[in-house]
Amino acid sequence: AVVSTQSTGVLHTLQQQFHIFITPNNNNNPFVNRLCVDWIEITRLRRVCFILVRLGECNFSFQMQQQTNNEGDVITTTTPSSSSSSSSSSSKKRKQSQQVEVQIPPTPTCPLCLFQSPVFFSIQFKRYFFSCPQCSLVFVHPQHHVSPTAEKHRYSTHNNDKLDQRYVNFLMPAVLELIERVTALHGAKFDDIRGLDYGCGPSPTLSYLLKEQGIPHVDDYDPYFYPSSQIDSIVIPFKKEDGPSDIILTQTTTPTDFPSSSQSTTTESTLITDDNLPPLSTIKPLYDFITCTETAEHFYVPYIDWRKLTHTSLLKRNGGVLVVMTSLLYNDEQFENWAYLRDVTHVSLYRPKTMEYIAKDLGLELIWPVERKNIAAFIIR
Repeated sequence: AVVSTQSTGVLHTLQQQFHIFITPNNNNNPFVNRLCVDWIEITRLRRVCFILVRLGECNFSFQMQQQTNNEGDVITTTTPSSSSSSSSSSSKKRKQSQQVEVQIPPTPTCPLCLFQSPVFFSIQFKRYFFSCPQCSLVFVHPQHHVSPTAEKHRYSTHNNDKLDQRYVNFLMPAVLELIERVTALHGAKFDDIRGLDYGCGPSPTLSYLLKEQGIPHVDDYDPYFYPSSQIDSIVIPFKKEDGPSDIILTQTTTPTDFPSSSQSTTTESTLITDDNLPPLSTIKPLYDFITCTETAEHFYVPYIDWRKLTHTSLLKRNGGVLVVMTSLLYNDEQFENWAYLRDVTHVSLYRPKTMEYIAKDLGLELIWPVERKNIAAFIIR
């Protein structure tokens, strides 16, 4: 990495953080330095440098050597330059190296809290990820959102159904957590309890498992495979202090009407305030509980979907239960080799702090289940 900076403190920090060698790139400008770093650290170094660029602390570029392993896969590494004994060899390698230009797309608005200045986080699988300092959400830049047709096709290829014991075992922690919460709030008699599985996919499984556990009334909803006009027509209040924004703030159309990745996601949104909604006393909630398993990561605009999940017309007040299952980002080191990123429809990724933000923002009680990883339970009091 060639870093140009007037701050020796920046170089000192990079040297400490990445255990790297710093050598002057030329004698005429001591502030231009070549940073030699192990290839495993390249992505993390790039992320830090991007942040420094945004803060105006430095300019930088990367010069990388491409090699292939025995299987013909491309491996990208930096060219060492700290050893004088290998200077001739390093010089030859540098001649073969290619300049990698990194262009950050325009900073998008956070799709969860509508914060206007998220920071660049990482590039993985040719997708730009941003991180929101306000709600801690990590999200894909909207230019990488797939078209509705491609998204539905991706879901159709999922081999998840009630006959797949592996998938059943995967969902059981969410089932047990839901039963535990509902029992604590409503007792063990489930005849009058009604629930919804939000984002059930093409082969509803969780509702089937809940019925096997004695909860007979569970509906399925999926915008592609099990649509509901009542759910799809819910209009989310857009408070004036939340906007304007460059993301879609109302969701009253079906998924097939959403803009594709080749279209602009900018839209003029009608301001909808609480004054436009009917009195809460006239709305009868449909469900005592809602489950949302392996779905929240697919939310293009979680600002909308989380408000739908807890909407007055859907989820009961004073005891309504929402159980969400999604793989959580517990630390940033996990991100670099996270298999969760391989799915192009995974666009909203949550840290534990993100769930805490959602609970506070929507006035929910958050419960972290003991020994049930990647599950968050929310109670509406």
